[in-house]
Amino acid sequence: MATDRARQKKAEKHKKKREQARRQQAITALPTTTAGLVREAVTRPFGPAWVASSIHEVDSAVPALVHVVITRRLSGGALVAEIALVDRTCLGVKNAFVTPPKSEAELEALLAQLSDHQPMEPCDVLFAQSVLFHAIDYARALGFAPHRDFSLAMLGPRPAALLDTPLARRPRPQYIGGPDDDGRAVLARLGTAVGGDGFDYLMEAAGTVDFAALGGGEDGDGEDGDEGDAPVP
Repeated sequence: MATDRARQKKAEKHKKKREQARRQQAITALPTTTAGLVREAVTRPFGPAWVASSIHEVDSAVPALVHVVITRRLSGGALVAEIALVDRTCLGVKNAFVTPPKSEAELEALLAQLSDHQPMEPCDVLFAQSVLFHAIDYARALGFAPHRDFSLAMLGPRPAALLDTPLARRPRPQYIGGPDDDGRAVLARLGTAVGGDGFDYLMEAAGTVDFAALGGGEDGDGEDGDEGDAPVP
């Protein structure tokens, strides 16, 4: 009996090694550019999604910028995630990047980094889609496009009906200035869209995570988030 158990353990160990090798081979075969990876990812099913827990704080005088994470599950078990910083009351998607393929453990480590700045909570994919599409629609109506590294394809297709998420239909735009914003350009565009007295603003930096430190880069091969006007800022 002891010999049989030893054989069984050895067989299970070899099986795990073969499975790990297959997963690694599948990941190695994936495209190496962001654009190529997105083209592959959008053919795959959605994986888990997360949103900053501060999304529920709707009574604050300064609406929170919230992180939203949506994933696609690739062959071999790897996940590719799009991480977006969302301004629901003015600019829409302020920052974004698509990660390289990651294991679930690696993605959890990345989420832990985000949670150091904003506690994150799991959510339904439809909720994450709704937050993003509402913000994009709102910003577009004001003349702002999503960040250049944001991939709209990662969200699609657009659901037939969006959920009514917090601050999805704010009647009056509110701009909160950030350290990387061209505040004057933002205010000028808001003035054109809704008039000089049609919006509120606060010119102070919002404390958010450094996307470059998370892995978002300026590789130049990402897909544009929108067509038409360039993002402002």
